[in-house]
Amino acid sequence: MSYLFVYGTLQDLDVLKLVLGHHDFILSDYTLISYRIVRAKDEDFPLLVKGEGKVEGKLIKGLSPKDKELLIIYEGEEFILKKIGPEIETFLPSDSSLITDEPWSLENWDKENYLKKVDRFLKHGIWE
Repeated sequence: MSYLFVYGTLQDLDVLKLVLGHHDFILSDYTLISYRIVRAKDEDFPLLVKGEGKVEGKLIKGLSPKDKELLIIYEGEEFILKKIGPEIETFLPSDSSLITDEPWSLENWDKENYLKKVDRFLKHGIWE
């Protein structure tokens, strides 16, 4: 059994339900050591990068292979799914040129507009 560590918008249960179409999984708090979250260059989404510090996020247990496929599609080509521990995977940036030193915070995130964008993406395949 593997776990998926999420640290950005996927921490939000409403986003997960929208992307996966269900909530048949277990979500629990988790702290990842020796990583930090930064804002992607010219974007408003987070990247997880190695570094001093810790990241508060969630572990998801009980994802099916189809769920993982949906999450890979949702994350897009800016991310790759990688093992970061014996039983933990997470999405890491696929291109180091996206990494900045600018912090990103879920508290500053516009959830209502983001959910609308995700819904449009899932229906039409286009991020607006």
